[in-house]
Amino acid sequence: MPPRPKDVEARAASVRAVLEYVRHAKNPVLGLAPEGYDPPGVVLTRPASGSGRFALLLAKAGLMFSPVGAYEADGFFHLHFGEQYTLNVSNTRSADRYGKDEGAMRIIMEHIACLLPSCLRGEFA
Repeated sequence: MPPRPKDVEARAASVRAVLEYVRHAKNPVLGLAPEGYDPPGVVLTRPASGSGRFALLLAKAGLMFSPVGAYEADGFFHLHFGEQYTLNVSNTRSADRYGKDEGAMRIIMEHIACLLPSCLRGEFA
């Protein structure tokens, strides 16, 4: 879902507001959907450019990440919770190969993919 030019200012204000909340809240908790929408084809898809940088700002502010795999199957909605982790791309193969934005995004999406059935993992299988 690429940003529309008219939304850029509002998106930037939202990012600043979230970072302000994280910096000043006693025990901040955020729920984020990296893709930002329900992906077509129901498989895990690549988030928008910049999502990895945003996650790195949250990590720098001290937040830990808890991946959640969510999907529907057999008439039920499933939620699978993974182990909490610290997002760090500075010394990983992902950072060297893809750059920090892409590297952080790949780490996040691979953590989520592990919690989904293999047919839903998309490029992160």
